[in-house]
Amino acid sequence: MELFSAYNFGCRLNQAELSTWIRDFEKRGIFLSKETKKVKFILIHSCTLTKRADAEIRRFYRHLKKEYPDKKFVIAGCMSHSLKDFFYESNVDLILDNIEKKTLVERVISHFNLKAEKADSKRRYLSRGFLKIADGCNYGCTYCIIPYVRGKATSIDEQIIEKNLKELLDYGYKEIVITGVNIAYYKRELGERGAFLKLLKKLVNISGVFYLRLTSLDPRLMDKELIDFLIKEEKIAAHFHVSIQNGSEKVLKKMGRWVPIKKYLEILEELNKKENVLLSADYIVGFAGEDDEEFEKGKRFLEDSPLNYLHIFRYSPREGTPAVKMKHSPERIAKERYYILKNFHEKRYSTFINSFINKKLRGIIINKNRVLTENYIDTLINSNHSFIPADKVNILIKKRTGLKAEGIII
Repeated sequence: MELFSAYNFGCRLNQAELSTWIRDFEKRGIFLSKETKKVKFILIHSCTLTKRADAEIRRFYRHLKKEYPDKKFVIAGCMSHSLKDFFYESNVDLILDNIEKKTLVERVISHFNLKAEKADSKRRYLSRGFLKIADGCNYGCTYCIIPYVRGKATSIDEQIIEKNLKELLDYGYKEIVITGVNIAYYKRELGERGAFLKLLKKLVNISGVFYLRLTSLDPRLMDKELIDFLIKEEKIAAHFHVSIQNGSEKVLKKMGRWVPIKKYLEILEELNKKENVLLSADYIVGFAGEDDEEFEKGKRFLEDSPLNYLHIFRYSPREGTPAVKMKHSPERIAKERYYILKNFHEKRYSTFINSFINKKLRGIIINKNRVLTENYIDTLINSNHSFIPADKVNILIKKRTGLKAEGIII
């Protein structure tokens, strides 16, 4: 029996791709193992979104190579696309960029002459299932490297998506995370404007006890019909991550993402009508045009909005993007603004958790000590239970501890 190790860096789309490769390897009798000393090869799925991501992956690879000098290494993903020379110079055994990775499983088996044979395995690699519906992006946000490394928007056929969802359900997953660079853009590259809503309606009608979690909804692509469906449909999780990036119209214009702030607020207010909903967003500080006045405008937008969870980033310049040539806030200023908004996030999210004390929520088991609720509350539980990761449970929130909750399964 052949064994391998696998490591993921970056976004949920990367997680979806790696999960699919792992399932495909195991169907061929090549199994994921945590015992690195026994594996035939080590697979690293890379990210190049920021310079920090590049540096982290370099360090990680060098560490593993030093610890396991006799192992074969496979590098795939965005960093292998943009910084292939580094991996060639580091003597990586097999490098597959974002075009070549489409046949990763077959390429690895052939390259390392692995013994593949049909196996009936339904081991779950994660507690949540990840469902990829599209790749690439047709927008040109000035700070973003992703369209250069993942290419133009390409949507996966509906029938393939439905088949993949049914397979995830057959593996026992109860939460399915819909992934893609821009999921709301689904099939718009083909001129089909309502295709994302049409797809969601098909997916929720598939039989089974599950719910769908949506990632990175682009508010520029959200109309009333889509929002109404998301609010009312029980199989859509009460958690919407909206791709906003900043709250200053001047900064958004320099980002190539200009939208009237009033429209952002209107969309968020509508989404906030879903019962128990958590509204989250990415927010970049330190970008070009963000002087003190514009930062305060963005902060007021956050205060006026119903957002209650923020992923805050300091702007990270990427070679090859238009924003590299712009004048950005000094690192010291960006860092100060980061901590101001981090404090805002912690207060908002703490208030959100407090509002669910003594209330029942649905969620899934992450491990013996944790449940992730439908509305994205990380909840600590007593390990004395018979449930296993990915099982769906109902949980009663009892208290908040920092930015986590504590609860009991009911």
